[in-house]
Amino acid sequence: MKRKTVKTLNEILILALAVLLIRVLYIEGVLHIQSEYDYSFGDVVSVIFTNYPVAFLMLAADIFLIRILNKKIDYGKRPVRRFSLELLLLGVLTVLITFLLRFPSTPVDVPDLSFFPTFLGVLLINAFIVAVTDIVLYYHQSHKKALNIEIIKKNKARFQYDQLKQQLNPHFLFNSLNVLDYLIHTNPDRASDFVGKLAGIYRYLLNKENEALVSLKEELDFALSYVDLLKERFDKGLAVTIEVSDTHHSKQIIPCGLQLLIENATKHNVISPETPLSIHIFVENNFIVVQNNLQPRMHRRPESAGVGLKNIEGQYGTAFNKTIEVHKTKSAFTVRLPLLG
Repeated sequence: MKRKTVKTLNEILILALAVLLIRVLYIEGVLHIQSEYDYSFGDVVSVIFTNYPVAFLMLAADIFLIRILNKKIDYGKRPVRRFSLELLLLGVLTVLITFLLRFPSTPVDVPDLSFFPTFLGVLLINAFIVAVTDIVLYYHQSHKKALNIEIIKKNKARFQYDQLKQQLNPHFLFNSLNVLDYLIHTNPDRASDFVGKLAGIYRYLLNKENEALVSLKEELDFALSYVDLLKERFDKGLAVTIEVSDTHHSKQIIPCGLQLLIENATKHNVISPETPLSIHIFVENNFIVVQNNLQPRMHRRPESAGVGLKNIEGQYGTAFNKTIEVHKTKSAFTVRLPLLG
């Protein structure tokens, strides 16, 4: 953030210096031409623009100069070098145009100016054209860069959400089908209720597919539905307590965030009636907190360690420039997700 601010200040400073330089050149140049050579500035402009081939060449060269510089040296990366090179090339171009104007051409009804006032006039006009072209291209590119950054962020956030869904789908679906198979044989009524809840889980995923944020109430309801399905597997081995007042329900978080934290807790900890897993969800200092007692499994798949947290952290950081907080002690594991809105 600090580097971006310095970059912006450098760009503004360079543009301000360019405008100041043009102003000084204009005031001093016009006064010098009028006092020393007894020409009006209009005479100088007339000499330049009545020579159509040279005027067209000058305009084309100015625009070409800026376009090449924009491609080779970005203002944001090396502003001083860019500005210095621009002044050097502007001076060289001005000298060349001035010599072209001094060559004999088709007679026109304009005064025959000496070299120096012609040079000053060409320099002022060149500087004006270059400055206007440079500013227009600069703001066009800045807008384009900002738009591209937002598109990249949106695509990356969408990817992170897809990753969250993909992580839920295989493990959760496999375990749920095993539970469903058991219920069909032992309790058909519960099996039917289980199918309805399972359908609700995936309906939520489909409905929130294009949303970067959901209300905390929606996510809490989704998490409760998910917990109901988990309890079919773990029964008295899992206890989930939610203490969130209605005043926080309008806050927003990323979709599937709470569900994934609950899933991580069940995946990496021992769960049994003798050693129940307790998950506590509450709000503290504008964070939704998910905390569970720590009783890690002896063996777990190394490829799954930390993936869910990285996806959540990536989605918060990419789309909203927020960070999550993770704390681990000997007895508890706590994750704090920022509340937005």
